[in-house]
Amino acid sequence: MERYDPEMPPVPEAWLALDEGERVLLVKEFHRRSRERAPNAVLHASMHVVVENQIAMGEPPPVTQTLERLIGAGSIVTTPSMRWPLSSPSTCTRS
Repeated sequence: MERYDPEMPPVPEAWLALDEGERVLLVKEFHRRSRERAPNAVLHASMHVVVENQIAMGEPPPVTQTLERLIGAGSIVTTPSMRWPLSSPSTCTRS
């Protein structure tokens, strides 16, 4: 896996084959390319990784179900490039 894009769920096997540090670097690189800034880039990227890991492992199933429900209901307030709610205008901005 060479790139991370939160709008395109990673292939679970490819995602889980990466080292945790590689996953964080991929997420940080996505934010750098999209010019999105967070107060703590490593913490922000790590939160992406935690959620992506849970989704890729299918454990616990409520994580994926909750994500789909929130997206479907329009309940997520994020930047346009984000597909899940760990970024809000108050924590992640475009420069």
